[in-house]
Amino acid sequence: MNMITGAVILLINVIINTLFFIGFNHRQAENGQVAANATIDQAIHPQYGHCGKCGLTWATVEGHSTRYTESEGMFPLCEKCWSELTPEQRLPYYRSLWESWEREIPGHANWNDIEKAVLEGK
Repeated sequence: MNMITGAVILLINVIINTLFFIGFNHRQAENGQVAANATIDQAIHPQYGHCGKCGLTWATVEGHSTRYTESEGMFPLCEKCWSELTPEQRLPYYRSLWESWEREIPGHANWNDIEKAVLEGK
């Protein structure tokens, strides 16, 4: 390992340890800090999806799973963000995720089933 590689690894470790030390979640942070944490979190965990509202990854926060059929569900919001929103306020996040699914696999899920589940508070 050369000196530059060692320095980069050290810097990454310092960043990760600092983030966890300061409370790397939005339960303790202000909105501006959440956005900064989300940007760093997504850079550290690029392979993970993230909450549609706060932007923190599923490596860092737990998603709220909404079942819209007996065998299918989705989680566009983390538990904290989901709990802070009314069903009507949640709909755009579910719609956005559903639309991204439709671009990739048209007909994968029925929007009416999802909307019904969200409005029922699931």
